[in-house]
Amino acid sequence: VAVALHGLLRASRKWLLIVVALFLFVVQLGFAGLLLVDRPQLGVLAALSAVPAVALVAYVWYGDPTRREPIETLAVTFVLSVLFAAIAALFNTLLGGLFDLIPVVGTVLFFFIVVAPSEETVKWLSVRVHAYESDSFDAVIDGAVYGAVAGLGFATIENTLYIAQGYMQAAAMGDMVQL
Repeated sequence: VAVALHGLLRASRKWLLIVVALFLFVVQLGFAGLLLVDRPQLGVLAALSAVPAVALVAYVWYGDPTRREPIETLAVTFVLSVLFAAIAALFNTLLGGLFDLIPVVGTVLFFFIVVAPSEETVKWLSVRVHAYESDSFDAVIDGAVYGAVAGLGFATIENTLYIAQGYMQAAAMGDMVQL
């Protein structure tokens, strides 16, 4: 019974993390959806921003010097990093204001203390939650392959957010010019 309970708790921890990340991602997607209704061309730009990442994933997969990793495991790692990026975005948003209060070095401290650790942790989680547990993760180079895929998944959602933020900043400046 104890072994079964431990297994259940261990598995539920993984799924709880995924559910929380999915919820945060859906919330972010909802805000992005509101923006896309107003400007559908942003959706096209966001979709195009994923093309380089997917091409690089294919290159990493093809260039694997050992046995090529299963596409399914790579795809899950990619998707998990997209989902887990929402967790890093939440931390960055919640803690960003605290560092604005620190003159001169606040921004630098924010990136060293909050942004870098939260973003790198979610990329690591993307590999650790699924790929690391699979039988195909059997060589040292696999860590580099899955890590690269996690980084590219993270970059995909980050590029999409940069496109939306750039549009919103440009729109706000346009409103200011019209005043």
